[in-house]
Amino acid sequence: MSKSEKAEVIMKALGFTRAELKAMTTPDDGDKRLNRLYEMAKDKVDKAVDTEWRQTQTLSLS
Repeated sequence: MSKSEKAEVIMKALGFTRAELKAMTTPDDGDKRLNRLYEMAKDKVDKAVDTEWRQTQTLSLS
């Protein structure tokens, strides 16, 4: 996944503006900050999907 694709995921999932994201991810060795923020965003999305899925399963069992 490209840097710009990761940036889009981060901004949408964590609610950052492009300027905020740029300030937090100044160039560093191997884009560690960008990758860490991407992992945080991915975890947040995964948890939201899991929660929604569990709610759907609970409703279907009722």
